[in-house]
Amino acid sequence: VLVAVHASSVNPIDCKIRQGAFRAALRYELPRVLGMDLSGVVVAVGDGVERWKIGDEVIASPGPKTPGTYAERTVVKAGELGRKPTNLTHEEAASLPLAFLTAWQALVDKSALKAGERLLVQAGAGGVGTVAIQIGKHLGAHVITTCSAANAELVRGLGADEVIDYRKDAWDVVATDVDVVLETSHHRNNKGH
Repeated sequence: VLVAVHASSVNPIDCKIRQGAFRAALRYELPRVLGMDLSGVVVAVGDGVERWKIGDEVIASPGPKTPGTYAERTVVKAGELGRKPTNLTHEEAASLPLAFLTAWQALVDKSALKAGERLLVQAGAGGVGTVAIQIGKHLGAHVITTCSAANAELVRGLGADEVIDYRKDAWDVVATDVDVVLETSHHRNNKGH
């Protein structure tokens, strides 16, 4: 499917790839257009594509082996496209694909999070964290998250049941009896835990 890109986002992995990380695994021919998130409009479909038609608003995260969302137009496999939420602008929707897929795969595919379980989301105000909180609530989990005091209302508004100020409290002391932990940050709290 050929997509006219209306918006794209920059993820930490995009920056790492640009800096040369993953060189052994990702052998790009240069020059190469990077980018792994997009929101746009379908402008052409290939033979056999039935789900998508010209004019459909879509989002996608093609992945590190087939990046290219920083272009004006890019080709995406039909199965890697999703419908753009109608209540979001293209700019807002472009922030979703990779963060959503990361959180979904961790919580649903790998952890099989269930209603009533206790979920701890590290860095709840970040890209993956904000999505993980909402997925956790949607699945019926009790959601605990870490963030700074400045972001406490944001994460509560997304559905967090408990908020831990990582600058003040040691999360591993405060968050007890947790069933699933989603670690989205490489930072340790200030208590040295």
